Amino acid sequence: MADAGPFRDTYPSSWIILADKGYQGLNDTMRVLDPKHRRPTVPLTLEEDNTNREISSDRIIVENYFGRLCTLWALASDKYRWKENKYEMYFRACVALTNVQVRVHPLRADDGEQYKN
Repeated sequence: MADAGPFRDTYPSSWIILADKGYQGLNDTMRVLDPKHRRPTVPLTLEEDNTNREISSDRIIVENYFGRLCTLWALASDKYRWKENKYEMYFRACVALTNVQVRVHPLRADDGEQYKN
C-alpha cells in the first residue's frame, strides 16, 4: 500500500500512522494513511475502494491488540482513579505485559510466527 501523503518526502524515515475514518484531516499535520471517505454524490473508484479495504484489513490487528489490552487491564478500559503522575508508568507496564501475552497467545492463529524468535 503506497503512502502518497504530503509528508512522505518531508519525513521519509518517519513512522506512518494507520488511521480509520474517524481521523480524517490528521494527514494535514503528520504522516497518516487513512481510508478515503465516500461522498454522497461521488462514489469511490475501484482503486480507492480496494485501498480502503487494505487499510481496514491492516487496522483489524491493531483493534485486536487494543481489545486484548483492555480485556487484560482495567486501567486501559476504565476511568483511571490513581495518582496522575503514575499513569504513564502503569500504562507502559500494561502494554509490555500485553506484548508478552500476545507473544505466548497470538492475536490470530496465523500471526504467531512473527512473534517467535
